[in-house]
Formats: sequence, structure tokens, C-alpha cells
Amino acid sequence: MGIFSCSMALDKLATKLQPHGCYSIQRLRRLKLYTETRLLWRLLAVCFLTPIPCIAMATLVESMPLAPPSAGPFNNFAFWIRATIVTYFVDYSVLVQMSQSLARLKMEHRYIVTIALVGSVISFTVVFAVAVWVAFPVPFSMLVASPPSTLVVLIGFNFAWGLRWSADAGLRRDFVRHMMVFVWQVALTFIYPLYIFGFTSLSGVSQTAFVLLLPTIKAVGESWISHTLGDENDIKPEVIIFNVEVFNALYVSCAVQNSTSYATTIALMLVDVLHFWFCMTEYIILVEYTEAVLPMVYALYLMIAFHMPNNNILELTSLVLAIAVLRRALGISSLHQLAFVLETQTSMIQSKLMLWFVYVTQVPLEHVGTDFSFKFKWIH
Repeated sequence: MGIFSCSMALDKLATKLQPHGCYSIQRLRRLKLYTETRLLWRLLAVCFLTPIPCIAMATLVESMPLAPPSAGPFNNFAFWIRATIVTYFVDYSVLVQMSQSLARLKMEHRYIVTIALVGSVISFTVVFAVAVWVAFPVPFSMLVASPPSTLVVLIGFNFAWGLRWSADAGLRRDFVRHMMVFVWQVALTFIYPLYIFGFTSLSGVSQTAFVLLLPTIKAVGESWISHTLGDENDIKPEVIIFNVEVFNALYVSCAVQNSTSYATTIALMLVDVLHFWFCMTEYIILVEYTEAVLPMVYALYLMIAFHMPNNNILELTSLVLAIAVLRRALGISSLHQLAFVLETQTSMIQSKLMLWFVYVTQVPLEHVGTDFSFKFKWIH
């Protein structure tokens, strides 16, 4: 079966089951050319090397020695530098995504760097002030830093490029669309910590049942982004996966670590299997890649940072199964599809991986003030 007819069948199936993007004729042609010209070693290299920058960045940040939180905010200079660097990369990643999404706006890189730097410095200056006047660590300081950082990014964006996008109706429409995606990105930083709070507060059967909330959160996020992007079908799978699924994969790794029974772990895997059989498209191969690779990358990060043993390779079976089933059912190479997306949309994918991975790996840090029990004992 030819790649064009296979892809049409793929899109028809995707539309019926889970309408998160489809192939345009131009994209089909690029995929056909990619499939015919790329060798296996290159495909494997793309898949294996994609997560390396984010884990390298997270490990580099983790290498900075920190004083204990009890030393106080004035004696934790290294932490404030580290937090500012992390926030810089978060802001930078957001702006890079906007520059890629709004290509006609021609956002100059020097402005992106400047806005991200100013946003990170101001946001953690605010957090430092709260630490001095209220308590250190500041409870959920990454979330406290988010509003001032977001405000600076929006003001800087309007100052640097406001005249351009306000004069172009098409750019204004695209800007609103991608701002709504950004709104969901911000919302995720609040939704998943609340989910983990609920998850860790329960045990036994209640905790297992609580797992069923995960696909609901994912479905809401997927529908939100899919509706927001409208007819931009070519980019929907990448935008949805590397926002909703990446964040979900990282927090599921956290949930598995904190699960109190094997039944909960099995429930997490069962939800994934059902999701796999629900939609077999480019979308699902990206899902399986993020769910297989991100837990392993997260585990590798933990092992490097904390010398902890890990068992986070449960999703690898799902990835292999997805590739085999799609190959047999549709006659096309899922590995080519996966590498095609990872290689042709590198900037967008790397910016999202950097954003979410670096952010999530900072959440367990004691200095950040993350307390899913919401007791904040160090304040009393």
C-alpha cells in the first residue's frame, strides 16, 4: 500500500476517533520524500538524541551546590542564580515557540533573549522579596514566579512586536490562537500539582480510582488545544503531544513513584493501553514516544542527581507495540513518521521539552517549597 493511500486511511481513522490533526498534501509529500531518503541509522539517531539537550540542561542546573534552606534566603545565593537560570529557559522556550508559530512576525532573537532575561530576573526578585518578608522557602515558589514572569513576557512582546501584529488581522488571529495554547501551558503548572496532592493524599482503592482522572485532564487539554488551533492541522499533533503528553508523562512518573499499591501502577498502565487502542495515528506514535522516553529520561536524571535506582521503563513496551501494530495495519513505517516529526519540527519540540522537563525537575527541590500536603511546616 502506498504512503498516500495509507495516510488517507490514517487520517480517516483519526478523524473518527480523535480529531487532533491530519496530513496536508504538502506534508504528505515531505513525509514521502523523508521516507525514501532517510537511512535507519539516522532515524534511530534522531529518536535517541532528541531528549539529550533537556536532560543535559537539567543535569547542569542540578550540579550547582546549594546551602540548606535553613540557612535562609541571604545565604542561598546559588539557589537564586539557579532559579533565575531555570526561569530564563522557561521564558525563552515560550518566546521561541511564539516565534516559530508566528513566523510572519519575524521576531528578532536578541529581543527574545532580552525579554526572557528581564522576565527571569524580575520574577525571582519578587520571589526573593516574598522569601525575606514571609518565609523561605516560599511555598510553591515556581508558581509564585509565574505571574510576574508572564507579565514581563507579554509586556516585552507587545513593546517589541506590538505594532507589527496589531496592523495585521491574520497575525492577530494567529497570536490569539497561540496565546490560548500558552494559557493552557500555564494552567498545567497548577492542575498537575493539585492532582499529585490528591493522589498522594489517597491510598489503596481510592488512589487507584483517582488514576481515572488522568485521562480526563488529558482529554480536556487535547480538546482545548485542538479547538484553539482551528484548521492548523499540520501542527496539532506536535503541539498537543509536547504540551499535554510530555507534562502528563513526567507527572505520571512522579505518581508511579508515590503509588501505594501494585493495583495503582497496573491502573496507570491499563489507562495507557486503552488510550493506545483508541487512536492509532501519527498522534499515537508521538504519544508512545513521549511516554516511553520521558519517564526513562526523568529516571536517568534522578539517578544522576540523587543516585536513585529506577524502574521507569514500563512504557517502552507500549512504544514497541505501537510501531509493530501500525506497521502491520497500515503498511507504513512508524519510525519514519516519528523521526520525521522530531527532525522537521526540532525547534518547537526542543523548546517544549526544555520548558517542561527543566521546570518539572525543579519541583521536588526543597528550596522551591513544594509541599503537596499544603501544610508548609517550615512556616510555623
